[in-house]
Amino acid sequence: MTQSFEKLAREIEDALGGVTASDILDSSGRGSGSDYKYPEEAASELLSNVIDLYIEQLSEHCREKNDGEALVVCQAIILALYNFQCSEEFDEVEEYAAEFPEECGQRVIQLWQAQGLANAGSRNLHSNRKIPADFVMRYTPEWKWIVSDKA
Repeated sequence: MTQSFEKLAREIEDALGGVTASDILDSSGRGSGSDYKYPEEAASELLSNVIDLYIEQLSEHCREKNDGEALVVCQAIILALYNFQCSEEFDEVEEYAAEFPEECGQRVIQLWQAQGLANAGSRNLHSNRKIPADFVMRYTPEWKWIVSDKA
């Protein structure tokens, strides 16, 4: 059953928005060992923990060769990251996670492309899979890098 990427994106965005600057600062500093965790590391870890559930969904759809559902989840994650970057919630954590949305979006696209290659049995490191340009223009217009060769 194909789900709406927009509905899933709202779910992901809400989850990302639940990570606060207070959470980040509480997770940073000295732990039980002698290692120090910088707020930027804590932010990346907390936000990644949110996204990992959805990345696992993407990977599962790719493993099952369910390319339609994989694209839906990939687009949902990208849209959620984009909207999160434009949100007031992100403003609160931006100093700790400024690069997270775009870097994570790029990793998600690379995963989706790589799984497409695995499903096709190709050993080539480049994929013909592209996020549809109309999706980018309509939903993530400031992230034109998605449709460039750098994604």
